[in-house]
This record gives sequence, structure tokens and C-alpha cells, in this order.
Amino acid sequence: MTSEPRFNEDSQAIIGSSRPQSRLGYRNPLAAATSLPPGELRRLELLQSLGLVRQSAYLKIKPTFDLLLASLLTVLLFPIVLVIAILVKLTSSGPAFYSQTRLGRLAAPFRIVKFRSMAHNCEKQSGAKWASRNDNRVTPIGKFLRITHLDELPQLLNILQAEMSFVGPRPERPEFISVLEQTVTNYRYRMLVKPGVTGMAQVYLPPDVDLHSVQQKVIYDLYYLRHMTLWLDLQLIVATPLQALGLPCGLVRFLLRLPMPEVIEREAMLPADFAPPIAEVVVPIEAAVEPANANDTSSVEEPAYYPLSDSKFGTSVAV
Repeated sequence: MTSEPRFNEDSQAIIGSSRPQSRLGYRNPLAAATSLPPGELRRLELLQSLGLVRQSAYLKIKPTFDLLLASLLTVLLFPIVLVIAILVKLTSSGPAFYSQTRLGRLAAPFRIVKFRSMAHNCEKQSGAKWASRNDNRVTPIGKFLRITHLDELPQLLNILQAEMSFVGPRPERPEFISVLEQTVTNYRYRMLVKPGVTGMAQVYLPPDVDLHSVQQKVIYDLYYLRHMTLWLDLQLIVATPLQALGLPCGLVRFLLRLPMPEVIEREAMLPADFAPPIAEVVVPIEAAVEPANANDTSSVEEPAYYPLSDSKFGTSVAV
């Protein structure tokens, strides 16, 4: 398997800004992947228990729903997966699949699996950048797979391994997280639930092209966290292939009775009890984290500051 880039100038800045300058060890993956100090992973867990993710009852049955549906679809869609794998292999050099490290629920790292839709090792030629509409790195069969979202089918394996869900925020690369959670409001709260193969942001919005589009998707992701139900998951699962077949987004939303964008974006001004600042969680950090062995430096975070300037927002941050 190989890695396939999806970046542009914004993402190059993010990668350059978040790349560590020394080898650090951490006890939890969120501290390792972001600029959050040790103990914030536990704080995210506390936020979940305090009600940031409101539908706690559905969260208990959601894994069972995912497992049953993924098992059924794996059997039904296996012939299609086999045909696509053969076509990818025959029409371009390189493997049919690729995997890439992403961060899941509470920033647990896992390997996401997709059909390869770009030229093998294309990052060596083009450098790291976001995929564009007419990206010449995309193979002919890859273009079709991306338009129809069939390149995501192998993620049924990630669902069966309990790493992903059918519906949820899309998982991001570790290289991006440390800056995104500093520059994009409430970005870290996306990691309160398992990432999804599809999600509310994917159904309503086009692919990311810059930091502004990432911020827009967070608004929709947080709406999903607050309102997730089995019915909403079913609506979004059905909406995804309908849009892939070319039905207009507005028509799909109307047919499936999905919330209007105005309703979702109205919640962009979130009430304080929805996404409280980490510092306002009442449990002190010392009580939230088990004390480390005095001789164990694996949880010690060395301070490092990497400036990032985003011309779109005119901001500069240190992480």
C-alpha cells in the first residue's frame, strides 16, 4: 500500500508548522499529535460525559449498528470491490489500495484504507498539496472513484475493526491536527466520536480546499455531534450515494427531510454549555491524569513554538 496526498498551500503551511523538531514521547496519542498538554485527552472524555455529545444512549448502540451494517455490505459489495481493485491495478502502476495514518476517537491513531486514486508515489513529484478539481495526479479510474466516492469502500474494513463509524467527522492526518486545533474554532471536539466514512459535512459541503472550508465543516460536524440519532445516520447514509449519482444536494435534503443549512449554521454561535473552553472543565488536570513515574519522561512535553501565518485570516499562532 502507499500514501496519497491531499493538500494545497494551506496544508503545506500546516505540515511545516506542526512538524516536530525533536523526538518526543507521550502517554496518549492526543498529546502526541497536538499541542494540548498532557491530561487534555482525559478532559475530552470529561466533556463527553458532561454532555457535549448529547445522544449518549444512541452512542451505546451505534457500534452494534455499524458492525451489522458493515458486515452485510461487505458481503453484498465484495464483487464490486474486487472489480474495482482489478481495474485500479490494471490501469495504473502501483497497488490497488493505499493506507494512511489518521486520528480517530480521542485521537487514537489508525490506518485508514482506500482505493488508490492517484498516481503511485505522486507526492515525490508534486510535493504535499490538497487535491484540486482538475488535479493531474488523479488517474482516470481514480477520477471516477472520487466522484462516486467508491474509493471509500475499503473503509468497511475500518468499521469492522471498530476504528470508524458509518457516519461521523472525517478523520484527519496527525500532521494537520496540532495546528488545526489551534486555528480552527472548536476543531478538537470533532474527536469526541469515532470518525465516519461519510458525515453531515460531507453531505452538505464540497471537499476541503483551505482553512476556511475546514472551519465550515467543523460547524456541520458539531451539529451532528449534538443531534446524532439512528434516524439522522440513516438519512446521511442514504444521502451519500444519491449525491454520488448526481442528484442535487438541495433535492436530496428535501427528499430525506434533512435539516436546512440555515438551521445548522445558526448553531455556529454555540452556547457555552455546548463547547466550553477546556480550562473551564471543573475537574483539575491533576485529578484527571494518573501521576507519572518520576523516572518516566514519556509524558513530558518539551515546549516548542512554530509560527503559522494564514493569509486568508491574517492570523499567526504559536503551537
